Amino acid sequence: MESPSQLWKQIEAKSRVISHWQSINTLLMWDQETYLPLKGNADRSDQLALVSGHLHHLITDGFLEESLVNLEKDEESSTIVKKQAEIWLRDIRRRKKLSQSFVEKLSKKTSLTLASWEESRAENSGKAFNAQFSELIELKKEEAELIGYHFHPYDALLQEYETDFYTSDLRQLFQNLSSKLTALDQKIRPQYPTNSKAASFEWSNKKQWDFSLDLIKRIGFDFKRGRQDISTHPFTIRIGAHDVRMTTRIQDNHIGEMIWSCLHEAGHGIYEQGLNANAYGLPLGEAASLSVHESQSRLWENCIGRGSAFIHFLKKLLDGADSKRWNPLSTLDLFTEANRLNDSLVRTQSDELRYHQHIAIRFELECQLMKGELSVSDLEEAWNESYFRDFGRYPQMLTEGYLQDVHWAHGSIGYFPTYSLGSIMASQLYAQMKQENPNFTHLIEEGNFQFIHAWLGKHVFSSGRLRSLRELCHDICGEPLNSDYLIADLNEKYSLILDLHA
Repeated sequence: MESPSQLWKQIEAKSRVISHWQSINTLLMWDQETYLPLKGNADRSDQLALVSGHLHHLITDGFLEESLVNLEKDEESSTIVKKQAEIWLRDIRRRKKLSQSFVEKLSKKTSLTLASWEESRAENSGKAFNAQFSELIELKKEEAELIGYHFHPYDALLQEYETDFYTSDLRQLFQNLSSKLTALDQKIRPQYPTNSKAASFEWSNKKQWDFSLDLIKRIGFDFKRGRQDISTHPFTIRIGAHDVRMTTRIQDNHIGEMIWSCLHEAGHGIYEQGLNANAYGLPLGEAASLSVHESQSRLWENCIGRGSAFIHFLKKLLDGADSKRWNPLSTLDLFTEANRLNDSLVRTQSDELRYHQHIAIRFELECQLMKGELSVSDLEEAWNESYFRDFGRYPQMLTEGYLQDVHWAHGSIGYFPTYSLGSIMASQLYAQMKQENPNFTHLIEEGNFQFIHAWLGKHVFSSGRLRSLRELCHDICGEPLNSDYLIADLNEKYSLILDLHA
């Protein structure tokens, strides 16, 4: 019988082949959302289905599972190898519940739904999207049944993104978080300054683009191992161990949209670049979960990027880029603009006090869709009524209504709650970093982010998927996931702005 080290080398080799095929699949998806001509979507859906089916076969053909079982049983195998074997086996056994033909069908339908989403947004009509999405939801229901669940069909899909959370956990989380945020919102919003000088400052799209590239390079994104492009909905995707692609969008004459969108995606990108490149394709070289991924983007966008220390740094960069236009802009103006309170119905433009209500609405609608309590034909109305209930008005365009996000077009049911889980974790990590480095604020003001990269590398990046969100919070912060840190962070930030305006 082969030794554990010989067996592991074979597993590594097979995993590398699988990772290369996954890279091909990912590159096709990236191209679809950036440069693919509209009429190329039909062919692309066939291409993606073909690659997805082949990937499914490679993962479930029996060799990996048998090898991993033998490795897991062998007493000579290291703890890290056994943990990776455990994670790989969980993935394989989940995938084996789906047939190759089902995987291909789901991939093709997802690709067609994405194209219909783009079309429906352009026409402000949900007709094309609804036709495709109805069929996609039926496939997602079938997927949940094939995967299996104990309590709610949503659990089966949620655990694709966060393995140790259930629908009931999320209901409790949103109930608790909503009450805390509502109380804080009622305290802050009535006193908050409604306008800031930064909102109407005009920069050309070219100038915004150039500034964004410089900004994300300064915070640590390596352009020798990645790039940035434009897409309808910003996203980050890892195509290889040294190839991370980010996208952003630019709003005419409003630099704020670009700045914090880029910081968000750069958080994702820095995480991907910080993972163990030598373990690419293995659990040790992969992100822990979607929620942990979101903790990195929300950390850079909100905890760091909208904090007073970073605003001092950002002000210097803006002054250097265009001193004549930005000289009249005070640091307080920029701080207020970064944390502007608004009643936007668009999730990505929402302020932090109301952001999680957007997630809660999507979560409840997804649960209803998966249970068969809501049909896609009634989704727009259900969305609009939920927004009127919580925000006091109806969307005027579908791009600020139920077609604003790309996630459903991707078939990513169960994804949205990771934004809230990640936001909570981000504030917890942020508090821990500040506690461990008394010079933290000064370093950020000076644009020195080396401590942050080293700290995240040691505590978050280094273990890849070997620790879940719950385990990371416990090991790093010494306690479970705790939304009190998010509330405290927001209270401190908004209260400071009120004090500065007084």
